[in-house]
Amino acid sequence: VFTMTVQSVSYADLVKEQSLLASFVAALKDVIAKAVGVAASAVEVVLSPGSVSVESMITPPESGSVTLESITDTLQNASATDALRSSVVSEISALPNISSVSTGTIAVSEISAVRVADPSRVTVSTSGG
Repeated sequence: VFTMTVQSVSYADLVKEQSLLASFVAALKDVIAKAVGVAASAVEVVLSPGSVSVESMITPPESGSVTLESITDTLQNASATDALRSSVVSEISALPNISSVSTGTIAVSEISAVRVADPSRVTVSTSGG
């Protein structure tokens, strides 16, 4: 399980703006996928309140160098999580009309990663305020 909180984004306002919501989810999927070396289509994202909490499932490809272990290792690496934090802030801040659902300066905190039992998937969570 990988969790993150995206601060200064109102979940209640974000879910009212379907186009912005879709862009928000797509940006998260792209950033997470790039960070761990999978296609964005291998990342599922579910949002919930708590500024915006994002839970993602990453499915490693059936063949190739990206494995559950390599994804977990990446998500537990301090420099990789710093880069992920920076990329999420940059991509979310650049979304058109994000200011309409923002309550201040967008930031990312509370990043943590824990290996999951299912060997074919890794859960990633992201939250924002």
